[in-house]
Amino acid sequence: MSRQLKIFWTGMLIYLVSFFLVAIRNLDHQSTPLYGFMCAYGAFFYPITVIRFSEGSGPGAFVLFSLLVAGLINPVFILTAFLHLTGQYPRAFALLRIVVLLMFPFCWYLFLLARIFPREGHFLWIIGILLALCSHWLAKLWE
Repeated sequence: MSRQLKIFWTGMLIYLVSFFLVAIRNLDHQSTPLYGFMCAYGAFFYPITVIRFSEGSGPGAFVLFSLLVAGLINPVFILTAFLHLTGQYPRAFALLRIVVLLMFPFCWYLFLLARIFPREGHFLWIIGILLALCSHWLAKLWE
C-alpha cells in the first residue's frame, strides 16, 4: 500500500472515530454533550424538518442556510473521498475538496450563535477530513 493510501485511510479512520466522541457542548455546561453522530444526524435532518413544518416562526434564513450547509458536509465529503480514492474525475475532486473546506465556517458560525464550543470529536472530524482530502500532498512532503 502506498504512503498516500495509508494517509488517506488513517484520515478516514479518524473521521469515523470522531462520530463516537463528544463533538460539541454548550457553554453553560448544564446540557448534555452531543456526540458526532448526533450532530451529523441533527444537522442533516433539522433544516428539512424546519422548512417542512414551520410557518414563519423558525430560525432566520441565514441560520437555516448555515445549518443546511453544515449538514451537507458529510455527504459531500464522502462523495469527494470516493472520487479521490477511485481517481476518477480529478477536476470534480479538486472542486469538491475546496467546497468541503469552505463549508467548515458555517459550523463555526452556528457554534458562535448558539454559544456552543467544539470538543475533541469536532477537531478529530476536521483532522480526519483534512488527512483524507490532502493525502496526496502529505505523501509528497514525506518523500
